[in-house]
Amino acid sequence: MKALLLTAVLGLVAALSLALEHQDISGTWYVKALVTDKDLLKDNRLRKMFPVKVTTLENGDMEVTITFMKEDKCHQKTILMQNTDKPGKYTSYEGKMFLQVQKLLGTDHFMFYCEDRSHGRLLRMVQLMGRTLDTNPKALREFRKVLQHRWFLKDEDIFMPMQMVGGLSHLHVELSSVEDHRLFYCEGEFQEEKFRVAKLVSRNLEESPEALKEFKEFIWHKGLQEKDIFIPEQTGNSDLL
Repeated sequence: MKALLLTAVLGLVAALSLALEHQDISGTWYVKALVTDKDLLKDNRLRKMFPVKVTTLENGDMEVTITFMKEDKCHQKTILMQNTDKPGKYTSYEGKMFLQVQKLLGTDHFMFYCEDRSHGRLLRMVQLMGRTLDTNPKALREFRKVLQHRWFLKDEDIFMPMQMVGGLSHLHVELSSVEDHRLFYCEGEFQEEKFRVAKLVSRNLEESPEALKEFKEFIWHKGLQEKDIFIPEQTGNSDLL
């Protein structure tokens, strides 16, 4: 598991370094979508991602702090990434890990490709990342285009990891096929009690039967029941704020 975490994090940092070579890339980054070898997907922990903190150093190297779960506890680790003589490329583990990236056109998101041979076999991973948790449909479309043209991957090969937003809580956001709608799922622990919440959200108050139908299928995959869905009363008016 350690190798998988390092692969994901190192790839993220390398991507940002290439795209923002002359800017300060220090800050927090989120893995928004992910494609990897099917063998790696058997480890469900890879489907839940904590934010990654990046700190740039004067010599071109970087320090990256990752958070991960182990035995139901949060752990942090800071990793030094070494620059190479090739712009935008970094190596680690005595050259057994290779990282390359490109910026997605017309967006503020980035994509990277990572190869890891540190454990005697080839592991590959491609990720889409951004500075916020906000969903960016254009970035996701561009991500899909590159995957389809370069690696002939299909949409079903892409998954969006749950975002671990603090402690044992994590948030998963999916685009709806209905314009201006999003599907949210959150699970976590509060005062030693576990909870799960799913929401269908929109930018307007208009009802969409198509979006509601999609939401019902969404919660079914999460193990929730349709009978527990309720439509909340809308109070307040944004025009009054």
